[in-house]
Amino acid sequence: MAQHARRRIINAIKQNLMNLPTTGTNVYEDPAAAVDDDSLPALVIEPLEEEVSNLGDIRDPDSGYKQVRTLSLAVSVLTKSIDVRDTCCVEVEESVIHGNVGINRRITRTEFETTSAGAHRLWTAQVVVEVDFLTEARYPRLTTSS
Repeated sequence: MAQHARRRIINAIKQNLMNLPTTGTNVYEDPAAAVDDDSLPALVIEPLEEEVSNLGDIRDPDSGYKQVRTLSLAVSVLTKSIDVRDTCCVEVEESVIHGNVGINRRITRTEFETTSAGAHRLWTAQVVVEVDFLTEARYPRLTTSS
């Protein structure tokens, strides 16, 4: 099945996150799957938005316009302690920045929260990431190399 370039970017970042020492393979796209005691600490990756703009005004006769796309993703960290949360945040940021996905990656913000549900308390953080990549306007399934 052909995939949009956006899905390929999400999958590549998710794959990189599945190699982190603290969370291991506990990386999900469904937030409900991450709150089981057996899955903590865990990460949840969710796309937030994507901005698309043409790259310049010159149209390639064979492929059309190149597009610059900026995908904004939230990587939520769920843990049972502040120390583990902070360790996970460092690992997520390093994985994204050094992950060689897209043409540019940046962390735009991190938000922190503490939740209580009965006898359990969770410390969470949401690391918001932006990834720039290029596609051809007429065929958004591909990422281009330049």
